Amino acid sequence: MPIKVPDTISPWLSPQKGSAMSATVDEITYSDPATSGTSYRLDPTSQQYIYNWSTKGLAPGYWYRIYAKLDDGTVRSIVVGLR
Repeated sequence: MPIKVPDTISPWLSPQKGSAMSATVDEITYSDPATSGTSYRLDPTSQQYIYNWSTKGLAPGYWYRIYAKLDDGTVRSIVVGLR
């Protein structure tokens, strides 16, 4: 089932810094290359949204929660750890 492309892209809300990470990152499992920027887009081939978040200037070794506010007002979030 294809994804309906919205007329406008939902805004990303300011990330919130959380606590220090207590475990090390397994680099073998998580080897994605770094990206830069602050945009997200719909990839019609994979039918998913992709977010490139610039972490320049943020403290490594902490958890961060990033948010998107959807068209219906719902706020969704995900927690990521920076190494």
